[in-house]
Parts: sequence; C-alpha cells; structure tokens
Amino acid sequence: MENLYKIEYKTDYDVLTILNRKIVIGSLETKGATASKTLIANGFSFKNSIVMATAKKDNCSVAVIHTGDNLDFSTLDATSGNVQNGICKVDFFILLRN
Repeated sequence: MENLYKIEYKTDYDVLTILNRKIVIGSLETKGATASKTLIANGFSFKNSIVMATAKKDNCSVAVIHTGDNLDFSTLDATSGNVQNGICKVDFFILLRN
C-alpha cells in the first residue's frame, strides 16, 4: 500500500504518481494584456501529454502549446477589446503519457 503513490513538489507544480502514472497539477499567473509562460519539464517530458487548463478570471483566455519537452501557456486578458488589469491566473491538470 505504501508504494501506490508518491508526491513531488516542484517549483511551478506538483507531480502525483499513482501506480506509475504521473499527473502534474498546479497554477500559474501571467501579467500583461497578452502574455506567455513556459512550464519546464523537470525529469520527464510533456510530449504527448493531455492538458486541461482553465483561466480563473472572467474575460481571460488561455491556450497551451507543446514545445518539445515543455509547455507554453499563452493568455489574453480583454473584454470586447478593452484590456482589463492584465493579470491572468490559470489552473492546470496534466496527464503524462509514456
């Protein structure tokens, strides 16, 4: 029972391993009307992963692009062309595939 799961705390996210399947969970923040942040893989690859990302604020959208082993999160903060405060917070859940 004690080897069924493991939790690793990384700088930008946490990695939960259950029965040799890795799940990456975390959140990030970008600043600017349009901004991006790269999530760096640390000891594994984000290639072929399944990514779910949700912006936590109205009028903020997020797109995710695989770039090699890493992931790029791009955000847009606007309403009908009117820029808001420029801060987007994003929660993400990533299932790594071997």
